[in-house]
Amino acid sequence: FPVTIGPAVLVFVPNTKTADISVIDLEKLEVVKTLPAAGGAHGITFGPKQGGGHYGYFSAKFARVMGIVDVEKLETVGYVKLRDTAWGGNGILVLPNSYDSWIKR
Repeated sequence: FPVTIGPAVLVFVPNTKTADISVIDLEKLEVVKTLPAAGGAHGITFGPKQGGGHYGYFSAKFARVMGIVDVEKLETVGYVKLRDTAWGGNGILVLPNSYDSWIKR
């Protein structure tokens, strides 16, 4: 989902071939930052972080990791190693649902 940071509305697009994430400003229709990811990056979801803001969690086809992006700082902040048999599109499901309307309930 688009993320609003100040006046900007951003979309985070994982790029499988280049192992990075393009952060696109929807108003300007341009890439404002490219974040390092992992080989085969292909899915991202978001969850709230303690103290406010959000983390983005991305999956990878060719690396046994889940990566973490700080949405407000526009930085890749770390990786969580997955089990040795966890190859390929290991989907990411964040519970509870992180959308604002769900959090406010």
